[in-house]
Amino acid sequence: MLAHAYEAGNMADNGQSEERNVVPAATVPSVGPAETTHRAGHIFFDGSGRRALFANAVMLALVFTLCTGLAVVAYGIVNAPTLRELVGFHPELKARETGRLVHDKNEPALVATRNRRVGEAGRQALRLAFLAEEDTGAFVSLMRNADRLDGIIPEWLGLRTAGGRPEIVSSLTEIPTLPWIKQNAPHLALYPLLKAEASTSDMLRYLASARTRQDLVERIGAQLDTLGAAGIALDFSEALPAGHRDTRLFIATLRQALQPTGRKVIFIAPAGASMAEIASVSSATDYVLVQAHDNTGQRHRSGPTASQGWFEDYLAKVTRVLPREKLIMSIGSFAYDWKAHGTSELVSVQMAWDRMAASGAALRMDPASLNATFDYTDALGRARSVWMLDAATVFNQASVALASAPAGIAIWRLGMEDPGVWRFLAKGLIPNAETRAALTPTDAGYGAFEQAKGVLLSAAPGTTGTRSLTFNESLGLIVGQTMPNIPRQTEFAAWFPADPKAIALTFDDGPDAVFTPQILDILKKRGARATFYMIGSKVMNDPAIARRALAEGHDVGNHSFLHPNLFQSSAERIAAELTATQRAFESELGVRSVLFRPPYAMTGYDYLEGVPALYSEATRLGYLFGGLDIDAFDYFVWTGDQLAQRVIDDVSDGNGQVVLLHDSGGDRRGTIEALPKIIDTLTAEGYRFVSTHELVGVAQEALIQPYVPETFANRAGSRIRATAMAVGARFGGVLALIAITAAVIGTARLAFIIAAAFLQRRRRQCQIMRPPFAGSVAVLVPAFNEEKVIAKTVAGLLASTLGERLTITVIDDGSSDRTSDVVRETFAGNSRVRVFRKENGGKAAALNYGIAMSREDVLVAIDGDTVLLPDAVEKLIRPFTDGRIGAVAGKVVVGNTINLLTRFQALEYLIGQGLERSAFEYFGAIGVVPGAIGAWRRTAIVEVGGYSTDTLAEDGDLTVALQRKGWKIVNALDAVALTEAPETLRPFLKQRFRWLFGTLQIAWKHKGAMAARPSGISLVTLPNIILQFLFTLMAPIMDAALLLLLVATAASLMLSAEPIDAPTLQLLAAFWIGFQTLDLIAASIGVRLGGGRVTLDTVFLVLLQRITYRQLLYVTAIRALLAAFKGTFVGWGKLVRTGRVMQPLT
Repeated sequence: MLAHAYEAGNMADNGQSEERNVVPAATVPSVGPAETTHRAGHIFFDGSGRRALFANAVMLALVFTLCTGLAVVAYGIVNAPTLRELVGFHPELKARETGRLVHDKNEPALVATRNRRVGEAGRQALRLAFLAEEDTGAFVSLMRNADRLDGIIPEWLGLRTAGGRPEIVSSLTEIPTLPWIKQNAPHLALYPLLKAEASTSDMLRYLASARTRQDLVERIGAQLDTLGAAGIALDFSEALPAGHRDTRLFIATLRQALQPTGRKVIFIAPAGASMAEIASVSSATDYVLVQAHDNTGQRHRSGPTASQGWFEDYLAKVTRVLPREKLIMSIGSFAYDWKAHGTSELVSVQMAWDRMAASGAALRMDPASLNATFDYTDALGRARSVWMLDAATVFNQASVALASAPAGIAIWRLGMEDPGVWRFLAKGLIPNAETRAALTPTDAGYGAFEQAKGVLLSAAPGTTGTRSLTFNESLGLIVGQTMPNIPRQTEFAAWFPADPKAIALTFDDGPDAVFTPQILDILKKRGARATFYMIGSKVMNDPAIARRALAEGHDVGNHSFLHPNLFQSSAERIAAELTATQRAFESELGVRSVLFRPPYAMTGYDYLEGVPALYSEATRLGYLFGGLDIDAFDYFVWTGDQLAQRVIDDVSDGNGQVVLLHDSGGDRRGTIEALPKIIDTLTAEGYRFVSTHELVGVAQEALIQPYVPETFANRAGSRIRATAMAVGARFGGVLALIAITAAVIGTARLAFIIAAAFLQRRRRQCQIMRPPFAGSVAVLVPAFNEEKVIAKTVAGLLASTLGERLTITVIDDGSSDRTSDVVRETFAGNSRVRVFRKENGGKAAALNYGIAMSREDVLVAIDGDTVLLPDAVEKLIRPFTDGRIGAVAGKVVVGNTINLLTRFQALEYLIGQGLERSAFEYFGAIGVVPGAIGAWRRTAIVEVGGYSTDTLAEDGDLTVALQRKGWKIVNALDAVALTEAPETLRPFLKQRFRWLFGTLQIAWKHKGAMAARPSGISLVTLPNIILQFLFTLMAPIMDAALLLLLVATAASLMLSAEPIDAPTLQLLAAFWIGFQTLDLIAASIGVRLGGGRVTLDTVFLVLLQRITYRQLLYVTAIRALLAAFKGTFVGWGKLVRTGRVMQPLT
């Protein structure tokens, strides 16, 4: 697009070399400036070299400044500052040596048997696991263990009543599990759990009717199709007895419907189901899952969860009534923490280990039940007893279960389990001596963050543990265990509120130039303090607002530099985000803050469960996680009253003391409206609003540390870093603005050109057919070292339909080859062909020589490599019947489209001439009559002094000069010349550099026409050149910004399955898409107006050209601008010809 002002006109030239320091040719009649090769005459040339020295110095200084700034910033980010350590609080737990709560000792006796030895068939049993989304570590466990499983039973579906009919409710819209499975574990069979949540009466009514049964079957089938599931797991335990007739009938109907798709039905037998009920349902289903993971039942006292004796006894009973190929046995791995009054808390094995470690209690295996247990006293002095099903217990139960050759086993449940279970229960593994030995090193489990509390939290990486097992060979069971080193998922330090009536308002995502000052005004008026978790890049953009927040007594915390989703980021990226923000605090606020809240944090600390890189790296760098208890959800659409009431209710209900609000990242008018009501209402109830440091009862300096560089090097580095980061932050916004401006300008220009081209087409259609031009015509062919192509060019001219009226003049501009000899030898005796040889002086001088040697009325100038169609000259000269016309531009067609580069040029010529030159003709503003095929009225040339020698675009220079004298320039797009385009990249770039540099020379030389007539030159031609070069400088920025958007979006989708939240870049993308769409339309119109056909190949070529070829022109245009600025001499370069231009048809 850039070069069309000159490229589309001067679409071919012979690239003649201008030799220097030669003696002028013999005296001839003079036309134009004296023939000279002296550099001083060239536009932009600075013979002193001072401009080049200045330009080089400026560029060197810019590069040095840029590199220094980047180096200092990079050093500051890579070398994180040291933050002061704050001593935390650990809740006090104590081991209890005695006082075990009584539990039932009447466990079935364990005897020696071969039924605990697992054969090879045990490796074939299905490995399944239950998954409950609410378990903190469930998703983490799934990600780690998916390859060890054949399938999962996720608790995704519920059966409820809706309008008197069954309705299946899905929780899939709220969870990330399914997309992750589809992408990362497609082998995993899904058996979603459909749990009956309707009443028994409703369920009986549903299943009693054949119509509602069929309706429910169809709904289940549709849901399984949506999920891509391998089957369904039915849990009707809370609504219907397993052996009920209608239950069996429904299961059989469902199984029959799913069989054609290969899907299976797993019926989950209720925990208290009798053997008769289990037997009765077995024939109706594919599998029966027997729940053997929990035998606490209605027992309201501490005791074993699932004793080994009970498990074996239950398994024996089941296998007597249920075919083994239909049996799936559930095995538990979790813990119960029992209180003295008989209530229990379900916790993960890791959470149990953490309480054991904190209390100093010792793990032991109860000899009667072979369940692991320990006792402790909590911080309130209450006796507690923990019973768990850890890897040792599971090893024993799995040995018995797999020895019975069941269809499968199912672990209850992911995220609760002891990770050691996978050392012997993963696909293909079985409990044996080898896998038992692998249990000694003990990996940390999951769920530690579920019990993490506090206003502030640090979480250092945990450690693996070890366990010692005692194996009884005769029983084939583990009968004892100790844990010398307890595995720790993480090491916590927590800080809790010092005042129950203190509330900490926290604001994320700022500072914001619009909303943050309003929030500060509200807080100041009411004497309230708050904490602002700030984004580093925004601090650099609005440092004064951040400084005001700090000066008015508020705390500031780190909220990352660019607000990415850090949950899936690398440790290096996390460190860079934190440190970059910390450096922004140092430079703009003069402080260092230990407060950190990651983007997208949620209430509690559960969100840290699956991101060890985040909490490990943040803790390593000395940060404390800022917690939140109450989320106002002000990022949704709420009114101010709704927001206020939500926060007030949560505080009044005792749901916490840290409130999350936002001061940026969207429309925060609701937050502004709610804030006064929140503060006023809760203040009246006796609450006070404090910053984080006040809430935990420490001095502000403990969390927000003053930063004063200690040495000159530190001060200098800090200042350079601050300047570089500030410039970078602002430059990013400027770049986006420039990119959007470029898109708008480009779109407006294209729309303008399209409209003008259509108007010109209509004008041309309305014109009366001109009579043939009767004057004399000569063709001037300047040639320099064109022996390969000159004969073809002259032969094509002799075939012209003008016949004897046409005279051909070849001017050999001092060729070192046989150019003139070839012409003389080939066309000897032909009086219509004249050959002149002169000393080298350049193309303009050669043409002036030819003009001086000619007396014809119209002179057609073409290049030495150009081949004209037979009727080209006749059509080209027809407009000269109008005495106002000084020149006519023909149509140039690439005649050697042999590769992608030449095809790009051919397309560019077609579009440029059909669209842009037609549009400019409408305004009388054609920028160039091409050197490949252009006709000139001799009197007009003589009037303006002929071709000038002070630019590299002599054709364009002469075109503008004629128009400035009042001559009209028109198109003759039916007059076609075939030219040879560069076939390789290097000569192409040299040619385009020369064209673009020449275009700049024309604009500079004729700058005076901007304020003069004709209006076509002043209002269209010259502004178009300026606009195109400005667009050339802006277009790469637009492309770079778009590339940034694409990369950032791709990274965001891969890491978080969410598109990047960057409104400016998204706006740019919209403008870019609009511009490219219009550009494609314009290109198609240009092809049609240029006489071509628009096909899918053409569209593809246009699109490919826009993302490859155009960028080459951008670089070349920037080189031309630099050359003009530096004042370096730019001469002609010789384009090596191949002679591949095809001959015209005769």
